[in-house]
Amino acid sequence: MKRRVVTDPEILSGTPVFRGTRIPLDHVAGLIRKGVPSAELRKDFPALTKADFDYARRFVRETRKPRRPRKSLEIRKSIKAA
Repeated sequence: MKRRVVTDPEILSGTPVFRGTRIPLDHVAGLIRKGVPSAELRKDFPALTKADFDYARRFVRETRKPRRPRKSLEIRKSIKAA
């Protein structure tokens, strides 16, 4: 699947783009992270194929940053009796 994305210093200063386009992978991935519907993405980027969008979704899943725990952690101290 990496053949779908190319990095060329002559295209957008080396930003990873979909092959044959000037559409950055990070831009499409960011829209997917924000929850933009697939139909809207296909309308906005007609040059991209279904496989390109599938790759972008996989990229989002694999590069998701770890989040903070939802509950605050509780730290307990152990007191030893003398």
